[in-house]
Amino acid sequence: MEKMTQDRIAMAEETRIQRIEIDSNGNRQFSLVSRAGGMERTFKQTWSTSWQEAESLERAATALNLPKQGKATCHLPPTLDPAQALRRQRPLFDALAGLDVEQWMVVIRSFRQCRRIIKRGGKEHCAVSCHDGLHIRVRILANDKEIELGDGRLPGESFNRDGLLQRLRAIIDNHRTGRLLRETLTLPVVLAAGDGGIIWHELMGHSLEGDHVLAGDSPLTARDVGRRVMSRAVTLSARCATDPFISPDLRDDEGEVCRHPQLIEEGVLRRFICDRDTGRRLGVPERGHARQEGFDRSPMPRMFALYLQPGSMSPEEIMGSIKRGVYAAEFGLGRVLFRKGRFAFHIPSAFLIEHGRLGAPLGPVTVQGNMDAAFQAVSMVGDDFRLDRGVSFCHKKAQTLHVRVGQPTVRVDGLGISPGGA
Repeated sequence: MEKMTQDRIAMAEETRIQRIEIDSNGNRQFSLVSRAGGMERTFKQTWSTSWQEAESLERAATALNLPKQGKATCHLPPTLDPAQALRRQRPLFDALAGLDVEQWMVVIRSFRQCRRIIKRGGKEHCAVSCHDGLHIRVRILANDKEIELGDGRLPGESFNRDGLLQRLRAIIDNHRTGRLLRETLTLPVVLAAGDGGIIWHELMGHSLEGDHVLAGDSPLTARDVGRRVMSRAVTLSARCATDPFISPDLRDDEGEVCRHPQLIEEGVLRRFICDRDTGRRLGVPERGHARQEGFDRSPMPRMFALYLQPGSMSPEEIMGSIKRGVYAAEFGLGRVLFRKGRFAFHIPSAFLIEHGRLGAPLGPVTVQGNMDAAFQAVSMVGDDFRLDRGVSFCHKKAQTLHVRVGQPTVRVDGLGISPGGA
């Protein structure tokens, strides 16, 4: 177990969150929230934390007695110009106006954050985090269903507007023509590549977080390290070299690097998701996963990202292996009940699989089951790895953070499929 007699971490931060809204009635709203401040954490047998707001990153750094910035200064990139952002999305608004829907709303969200982190010994790290999101909310006529989907980008890039519209039309058609289930069925489920990784983020990712392990909420314990806890087909990693949003050498909010990103290797638990404190208390050397929403929030073990690594099967082979099942095409919100070992996820767009082929649309369904059984039920993993669309967020202990997921096409056996949303 790591010994820490005395430690200090200081962080100065400035964040700007911009929101631009327009709806089908022509209403427009603009907001820009800007905050700056600093946090200091010291360890003398236990952690002590203090924080204060400031007018700017520079003022926060001065209050913490941080050294002056050298040549590699830390500055926030500019936020969006609202009028220009709306002009660029005019084709999207026109396309939405042409759909047979009751209401629609488009939200453009811009996030800019800069942090200076000083660890013991004066080592400094500057972290700049920026991303934009384009979200569409649509209420369908007649059945009063609401659909929400989005696309993310890095500053300077373009949103995949055509892809968003294509997905939206497909979901609307799925809802209107879906053959609604009358009862809960137990069937194999094929999770689409990319966003389907959100299920493993919720089920296994949070189970690996050190605070959940220490509290006894997770189904895993420190004794499980080195044991097989998932199907042999599953390898989960906290980093992906091809993800533009998450650098492999990314540092966490304690200035630490995740040096060993592989969490699950062919079903075997290798390490947990820990910050300095939980790693010390669990008696493991892993760290690099401390995150906090803002300078006035306590850091905790949190995922930056979770990726299910590709296997050797083609998507066609996976589909062809199923006589009767369900294909999950889009993914919504879910809930995990650790104490009961159960989970449920809303699938906004699903299809029946019959004799290896995509069959009738089912509209929205709920996928549910037992956590331990689902861990072992991954029977086939595809070779078509894909990243999510860049708009995934995670909520934990009143802190909301941007996260990334990715996976190939995956077959999971024996899940419960119920009509409607979760």
